[in-house]
Amino acid sequence: MIAAFLNQPCKAYRNFQLVMTPITLNFAIPSLSYAVAPQLATGSLMQVSRLVGGVPFAPEVENASLLWRALASSNVMTLAFMCFLLQYNLRRYFPVLVPLAFLKLTSAMLFLIIAVTTGQRAYGSITLLDGGTGALFIAVTVLAHRAIQGLADDVLVPRPR
Repeated sequence: MIAAFLNQPCKAYRNFQLVMTPITLNFAIPSLSYAVAPQLATGSLMQVSRLVGGVPFAPEVENASLLWRALASSNVMTLAFMCFLLQYNLRRYFPVLVPLAFLKLTSAMLFLIIAVTTGQRAYGSITLLDGGTGALFIAVTVLAHRAIQGLADDVLVPRPR
């Protein structure tokens, strides 16, 4: 199975799967932590803030907001679900790329606004990460979708469902 995946004739589709799997997991796993252990996310944010010389902030305030925890968790789980749909069947769910990109790139813009208006450099780092992630999954998804046009599903590994 692994050899068939690595040696498949459509390298763009293979690369799409290789890139999207960690991105999907990078959304799914943190979304759960936002819901049940927000101190993990704010702890990481505080480390990044110290690393980039950001101003201190109050993680207890961030952790206490049930509304924002629920919204963050559901938002990021939605990103994971859309990435999964693309991986599951790129032909059928290709249109999902539009709301996926919109959601991720809107997040990047909002973090940029927060970084500029508050001086929190850590949010600027998130802007770069979110923008880069969005650009990456757009590029590999579009390239893979173009590459599979005209190919039979049975030559693709994993085979679209």
